[in-house]
Amino acid sequence: MTKIDPKFLADVERAGWFIQAVDEGSVIAACPRSGCALRTKLKAGTKPPETSRPGPDLASVRMQTFDNGREFLRDRRVALGLNIKEVEEIAGAATDHLAKAEKDNPSRIPNVEIFLEWATSLGIQVWLVPGDLPPYTRRVIVETRPQLRLRMAKQPHHQARRDRIKAAGEGQKE
Repeated sequence: MTKIDPKFLADVERAGWFIQAVDEGSVIAACPRSGCALRTKLKAGTKPPETSRPGPDLASVRMQTFDNGREFLRDRRVALGLNIKEVEEIAGAATDHLAKAEKDNPSRIPNVEIFLEWATSLGIQVWLVPGDLPPYTRRVIVETRPQLRLRMAKQPHHQARRDRIKAAGEGQKE
């Protein structure tokens, strides 16, 4: 039996597949197109067939709460056959940090930076996608239009301040 190696996994992804699960000698790969239910078992050492790209991958999930994301990342880790300590090491997280965040009724909720590293370590990209404004936001927008001209006049000042802070931070890194 040919064993799985990282090059084969990279070849599967380069061919356009979404890796759902991995065992000792094969990969379960899914079609990356939204709504496509095609799955295939690819044996290690074979050349993966190309998919019909592009399109959103099957990993798309609308994250409305931390629990949505936590459960999704846990399912992904389990499907890849990784234990939590391995994911913590890959993500550069402190020991037990992700373990406490991943469990049901988590005792720790990671900051955004750690959450992004956690997702990235499992091959998940996090996107911010425009959506519908909540009713309260729409109401506030409407109610604050009389102040819009003044607010817009202040924006160049605020942007200049942010640029100065950013430049000062980059100067300290050198």
